[in-house]
Amino acid sequence: MFKKENLYNLLLFLASTIALLIILEILLRFFPVSEGLNFQDVTKTNPVMRAQPSNIVTQSRHWNFYKVQNLKINNLGFRNDFDYSTNSKKKVISIVGDSYVEASQLSFDNTFYGKLSKSFGENADVLTFGFSGAPLSQYLIWAKYAVDNFKVDELTFVIVENDFTESMYERTGRFFAGYHYFKPCNNGQYCLILIERKSNFLTSILKQSVLVSYLYRNLLVMEYVRLFKYKYFEKAQSESGNNLKNSIGTNDVSFDLKTERLAIDVFLNKLKELEISEKKISFIVDGRFYEKDIDKTSLFYLSRNYFIDEAEKKGYRVLDLKEVFRTDYRKNRKRFEFELDYHWNERAHSLIHKELVKFYKAARIF
Repeated sequence: MFKKENLYNLLLFLASTIALLIILEILLRFFPVSEGLNFQDVTKTNPVMRAQPSNIVTQSRHWNFYKVQNLKINNLGFRNDFDYSTNSKKKVISIVGDSYVEASQLSFDNTFYGKLSKSFGENADVLTFGFSGAPLSQYLIWAKYAVDNFKVDELTFVIVENDFTESMYERTGRFFAGYHYFKPCNNGQYCLILIERKSNFLTSILKQSVLVSYLYRNLLVMEYVRLFKYKYFEKAQSESGNNLKNSIGTNDVSFDLKTERLAIDVFLNKLKELEISEKKISFIVDGRFYEKDIDKTSLFYLSRNYFIDEAEKKGYRVLDLKEVFRTDYRKNRKRFEFELDYHWNERAHSLIHKELVKFYKAARIF
């Protein structure tokens, strides 16, 4: 039988646990815990991923609240200190990307696009469209939104290492609700499919908890859960022949390169469907190679070169950051990412701004 003493101990444990959670919830409210961007529902009738508009959101990283920033979400639900107007008489530069465009580690003034806004302020509106986790396939949705709603004079995409494979529905190791992915459809073609994002009662309740936000966003507990599942379950299935090569990181460069080239081809082909001239489309391609001898067999090196070659063949302009970063690093021996975060730091954004000013002027946008 269940003794009264055991029942008492169980109730004491539960009460202590609840009390501890309440105390942590209260204490964390005095710290800059990273908040969610409070995204809107994304459905077939509302397919564009955006945050709730006109808001200020606190962002930080890790257990010690590294790189605290207060981000402004503008009138249309994107990270930008300026509201967007569809009736602007200025030229319009639209920049599309993922967390490198969201740049939540930096103040707006220290981002390359914040600096561009200051450089071209009287002549151009610099619009940004990008959130963390977005793959190359999702860029097409934001690009279409920009072209359909603004008189875009320059459409610039930020291309980084994880953009390619993550676009493929059958290969990505994880999905982000609200984003679009490439999936095979009729006649060997690829279609954009949406992973819908819909709020529910449970998530609306959990969003109110600072403790949950700290565990989820600062400590990234769900990422550790995902890695644990992959290491002990999904990887074992893959090795046994089930779910073969169905997640990112196969250690087979030739297989991964084939997948990444497919993603690039699909993206560039679908880009032609936008109602904008290829002369108005450009790409910024990351290239942080610090070593004397670049590993020319690495997946990113091979994929980025393929992307650059194919983009230029189709008439698009490319700003390759490889030599920009290497030249500066040889001279100053300073890196271009944060100590605890691989995203571009202030130095990288400053260099990119300077190169973009020359890049845009050379293209006679102004």
